[in-house]
Amino acid sequence: MVSGAARVLCERGLSIVEVLVAQLLLLVGVLALSSTASVVASRLESAELETRVRVAAEAQLERLLADGGSGAVSGRAQRGALQLEWSVSGGDPRHIVLTARGKIGRHAAADTLETRVSR
Repeated sequence: MVSGAARVLCERGLSIVEVLVAQLLLLVGVLALSSTASVVASRLESAELETRVRVAAEAQLERLLADGGSGAVSGRAQRGALQLEWSVSGGDPRHIVLTARGKIGRHAAADTLETRVSR
């Protein structure tokens, strides 16, 4: 059997200090979660740009190699926010170096592809 004083303590509930501490802990957790979300979003933007740069570089290299690379000459092109630049040198094998660069907002990415083509 519980005495009268013990019963009053059990039915008392939470004090204001306990409620404030619980709210503070919840606030810290929510802030940590929101800062993590912004970092993840930034990394996703950066990864998307890197993927776009790589895909554009590979597509341009495929265009250069479409006829076996025999008609490829040095040049440059703009594809939206991406700049592509390539140099072709040598006779047989031909040496092709293609560099793609892009910048969106504060994110920048670059990729270089290099190949040799024999006729």
